Amino acid sequence: MAVTQATSQRKRPARRRTALALLLVALVTVAAGCASGQSPKNSAAQNVTTFPEGFPEAPDWYAGVVKPMKEAYLLAAHHQEALQHIPCYCGCGNFHRDNFACYFQRDGSDRVTAFDQHASGCQICVDVTRDVVAGLEAGKSVTQIRQEVDKKYQARGLQPTPTPMPPPDL
Repeated sequence: MAVTQATSQRKRPARRRTALALLLVALVTVAAGCASGQSPKNSAAQNVTTFPEGFPEAPDWYAGVVKPMKEAYLLAAHHQEALQHIPCYCGCGNFHRDNFACYFQRDGSDRVTAFDQHASGCQICVDVTRDVVAGLEAGKSVTQIRQEVDKKYQARGLQPTPTPMPPPDL
């Protein structure tokens, strides 16, 4: 019995070293991926660096927004046509009518008048936007993307904003 216990105790440090080595390899791999600045979810964001003409100037609070959220604001600004037909699923339905409204406020003629701070701290808003842009980059129609977004987020039990379906030709 004493021999078995001694052998077991010698194996523990070896197992710990192996686990630590695997953890170190995983951390180095993740760090290398982060350092490269490349992420499959933000490929379009890397090409968009300014807001479209006619957008209001960014408010003071926007300076403190983290980079991934700023990238989402830029994506939203450049994909208003699609996002106005895509619901958000974060629970903001009492305040917003679509995913685009999580980022920007519009007047009665749908002209963007101000930034909305909501999406700057809402990962679901950002995820929906990235899903839409990825679908557009893959050549999907807004109707196809809408169906996929609805299926994905409703499967999680989340409720959509009251967003009308896109026209069939979009």
